[in-house]
Amino acid sequence: MFSLAKNSALGEDLDWERNVKPPPVITEEVSQSIEELIMKRISEGHFDDVQKVNKLPSKAPREMKELVEHHKLLYPTVF
Repeated sequence: MFSLAKNSALGEDLDWERNVKPPPVITEEVSQSIEELIMKRISEGHFDDVQKVNKLPSKAPREMKELVEHHKLLYPTVF
């Protein structure tokens, strides 16, 4: 079996320093400034719309080529 030395650090509850930013304290002033920012953006028509990411093709290149050729046969006026 394995035994710990009497003064081993493994038996200690160490308090590690963490470089984590503390959460913000939400006060009445903070809430008011956020509300004012929201109202200003709405009145200016400035909306931060989410930009959609183009989806990558889910098929391998050869399969995509075959798919396009198949569609060309079915819908010749589109291509």
